Amino acid sequence: MNLYGIMTIVSKISPILGTALGSPIGGMIVSLIANKFGLDPNNHQAIIDTLTNSPDAAVKIKEIENAHTEELEHISQSEYQSQIQDVEDARHTNSQDKNRIVHIIAIIYSLGFFLYVFVFVFYPNDGDKGLFHDLLNVVMLILGYYYGTSHRENSK
Repeated sequence: MNLYGIMTIVSKISPILGTALGSPIGGMIVSLIANKFGLDPNNHQAIIDTLTNSPDAAVKIKEIENAHTEELEHISQSEYQSQIQDVEDARHTNSQDKNRIVHIIAIIYSLGFFLYVFVFVFYPNDGDKGLFHDLLNVVMLILGYYYGTSHRENSK
């Protein structure tokens, strides 16, 4: 099954259908496309070949999009709302979390990073630049976690 190949081709012609292919109703969209071309919905390679080689593929994809525009926009909007709600729930859960272990690990890691920077300043080693950047990225994630989400939630 090569749903990704179908999604790549269809997304170039119709971004709304491409988005829907990546959603839980992707199988229905594949069936619509296969039926429009008279193909078996389970034969993804035949669908890819037809979409690639057929001169009227773009027209037929646009016909499917136009016939189902309202439903596709509703699905797209509901998926976006679901993602927003998921992020809000995660932020709320993290702001209410009273688990001290996470905070202790973050503090220990940050102190270790600054100790590493202190040693790096006095004993430079060119081979450790990649490690330095990796450690810096993790510190930035920790700081983003505390001051990007939780800090604003608690200061309201």
